[in-house]
Amino acid sequence: MEISIISEQYGIAEIEKEGRRYTGIFISRAKHTRELSSLVDLKKEHGWILHHDRFEPWTISGTAEIEEKVYFYGPYVEGKLLAHLLKDQSENRIRYISRLAMVLERMRSASLPVDRLHTNGIIFSEQGKVFVFPPKIMESVKRLQDETTNLQVYGYYNHPLLEGERNNSFSLGVLSYLATTEDYPYSGETEIEVHEKMREFNVVPPHLKKIGIKEQVSLFIMRSLRDSSGTPPDLCEWVEASAEWADQGIHEEISESLKATRKEEGAKIGTSSTRSFNRKVFLHRNRGKIMISAIALAAAVWIISSIVSSALEPPVTLGMSPREVVELFYTSVNRFDNETLEQCLGRGVKVPELREVLNLYVLSRVRMAYEGTSGIIPAQEWLDQGRPELPEGTSVYGIANLTIKKINETTFTASYEKWVPQSSEQDLNTETAPIISGTQNVDRLILENKGTHWVISAIERVKEQPII
Repeated sequence: MEISIISEQYGIAEIEKEGRRYTGIFISRAKHTRELSSLVDLKKEHGWILHHDRFEPWTISGTAEIEEKVYFYGPYVEGKLLAHLLKDQSENRIRYISRLAMVLERMRSASLPVDRLHTNGIIFSEQGKVFVFPPKIMESVKRLQDETTNLQVYGYYNHPLLEGERNNSFSLGVLSYLATTEDYPYSGETEIEVHEKMREFNVVPPHLKKIGIKEQVSLFIMRSLRDSSGTPPDLCEWVEASAEWADQGIHEEISESLKATRKEEGAKIGTSSTRSFNRKVFLHRNRGKIMISAIALAAAVWIISSIVSSALEPPVTLGMSPREVVELFYTSVNRFDNETLEQCLGRGVKVPELREVLNLYVLSRVRMAYEGTSGIIPAQEWLDQGRPELPEGTSVYGIANLTIKKINETTFTASYEKWVPQSSEQDLNTETAPIISGTQNVDRLILENKGTHWVISAIERVKEQPII
């Protein structure tokens, strides 16, 4: 039986078998028998072809070993990967983004959501068909690729703290930012660096970065790139807006004086954002001069300054709904934002996360100064990667797979996984791979209206079950 690879890129291959063409997906290296056994169930997964408002399943026909690599393969799909089309001219990219928004919206409406975008997992054909590879299989493909490739097809487009439709909106925002400005909003040489910018870097709006982009197009894109406490456009809004851009264009004629004004404003925002971000990096690196024995003192000073700052400034929860306060509390844990955590809580409410976040924040910054890395991988990012083996000297911390349910106007439950080093201080300062532990938690939260803002007046942990 003759079988060979005609072409392959980003883990997607065109395979020829007995004179017929197939589309293949690189899933494993032949020698990794343990890995192969874990992929048996994935063979049951199938992709989808959307054509004329109808979904057709794409099923795996078989498995092939070619040149010590193992592939799933199925019926041949003609077209171009989204990863290739992103290199096209901006107007063409907008048309493909419009089609992608439509596909994501239709799939979510059909209960076939694609929560994480893999640009090597979507094919557009000239006949109007759109093919989406099986999402679970694409996660396996991701684990087999080098970091540079993963950034190009995955890392730049997915936010580490967002899930579901909110991440879809963020991904479409990144794609649109790239199409309008020719730059990624968040760039970097590693996925960790890119994710750090997604959490902390303020990007320049497209109409101020690429003069001539319509302001309303720019503002819509920026809505999707805001932090997790904002309200991004949903997929229905994306379908409508991107269709309008594809039909009417994204550029506008403006006066020379307005061009100069926008250029100046964009330069100011860019300079301010870069300085702010670089200042954080500079402080991290130079904290190596601080003795480890001074950590407790530094933490105390930091707490006092936070209290003073909180007394002088409006509460961070001002204007938020009770549900948004609950969500902000848990996302602040992942950001090591102790000050925001405290402002979410009413007076006298104590939770273990307060001490954990403060300790890990200080310890990780000291390590960043000495080694250039915090040594901590966000729990959601680690889980999204399939819980891979951790490199030496790194650990996992954070809340993942968060689900919030409303019981009544002032009572909510939060279900989530929590992953922590077995001993936070010890693990962050050791050279060996740490032991981590995870629990499936359910909290019951009661909120209180303080007149101008809501706070969490009580938290009860009703479930804490170890994850094996």
